[in-house]
Amino acid sequence: MQKLHAYNNIIKIAFIFLKSVIILFIGSIIGFILLYASYCLPVDNMYKNVQESVPLFKSEGTYPQVIFDYYETQLDNYTDALMISNAIYNGNNTILDKTINVYRLCANGKDPTDSLILTLSNDFNYEQILDAYSRYWHGYLIFLKPLLIIFNYSDIRVINSIMQFFIVFIVCYLMLLRKQKYYIIPYLISIILISPLSISLSLQFSAIFYIFNISLIVMLKFYEKLKENNALIFYFLIIGIVTSYIDLLTYPTSTLGMPLIMYLILTKNKTLLFYIKKIILYSTFWGIGYGGMWISKPLISNILLGNDFLSNFISAFRNRTSLTSSNIEITRSSAIWRNISVYCKIGYFWLFSIIFFWFIYKIIQNRKNITKSIILGSFKYILVCIMPFFWYMFAVNHSYVHFWFSFRTLVVLFFAGLCFCIHITYTNIAASNKNDNSYHITKNRNLF
Repeated sequence: MQKLHAYNNIIKIAFIFLKSVIILFIGSIIGFILLYASYCLPVDNMYKNVQESVPLFKSEGTYPQVIFDYYETQLDNYTDALMISNAIYNGNNTILDKTINVYRLCANGKDPTDSLILTLSNDFNYEQILDAYSRYWHGYLIFLKPLLIIFNYSDIRVINSIMQFFIVFIVCYLMLLRKQKYYIIPYLISIILISPLSISLSLQFSAIFYIFNISLIVMLKFYEKLKENNALIFYFLIIGIVTSYIDLLTYPTSTLGMPLIMYLILTKNKTLLFYIKKIILYSTFWGIGYGGMWISKPLISNILLGNDFLSNFISAFRNRTSLTSSNIEITRSSAIWRNISVYCKIGYFWLFSIIFFWFIYKIIQNRKNITKSIILGSFKYILVCIMPFFWYMFAVNHSYVHFWFSFRTLVVLFFAGLCFCIHITYTNIAASNKNDNSYHITKNRNLF
């Protein structure tokens, strides 16, 4: 009987992995078709709308800061200009070639912002070269190209700001419907701490913001259905696929950490071992989706064009995980500290101090109501809190060099840490009924 049970488990695991490979394969094909279709769109209107945006790039420069000397408010016009240059490229290459290689025209020796300005100003007093950026999917182009047909860069920024406001509102509304109102404040504080204004003004930063918030909406809306038939495994797998497809390596693990936290919020009392197993399981399949989609790009390139991009991918991977930067040796601890140092400002000191003393005050005030089970139940959030540090220790070079936007991975730390505080001081976890795996918050004291 035990052998039969073990055999059934092996068959079940094999089926899950087979289904994951199929989903990954289908995702790669769909992603390629959508990108190919976007390159079929006419570029003339895109070009005109981007020309209207030249004064903005001239005015702001490459790395403007919304608030001086606050790195979290720094915009990435460098990458936005690169993305736009990719979108408006209209060379004589075949559509297949453009889809795979993702070309742009640039001025030799100039950064993407200056290159875009020179190209659109019809200034030919420079050496123009063709650059390919093939190691990423550049899935953002399936949205950016249609938008540029109608809107200029400033318009897109406004639309982005409105859309991001509404998506945050929807997350809060769904949390309220789920009777998780006390977790709305931790969510909003976490969003504020990653500078939503600068995110809305930079295309580069927006992709991950949309992905993790839409993932939260899906979790909140379809939690019961996702629990059935291992659907949560494929939910995280697809999030990993979409992240790899759209993002240019900004703060990708946020799309894993934020949905995981929401899963922990919605899942009723389980053992700590249960949560550990689920976090490892879902993280693994997110990683399979993310890494698998990333690797699928050079494989497709090799099949369709005979190009050997794999060595380029491996070189980029080694560089971003290396312990050197511009011939300077770096350490994992220095990469972690550089990201944390973004918050070494007096304003954040007061904010974190208020949160800390509020937490201590509520613990003292409600110490008689805080049971051992509540304390143990809250440790599930600590498991996710450390996730950003694992990423910084893995992608050392990237985290050190690009700390001024990779710090946003800490949104996972903030959200999980604040949920830990709320769980201890404001909640008694109780199942609404025996057949419901979600839970509601029973109010046992005032918020303040």
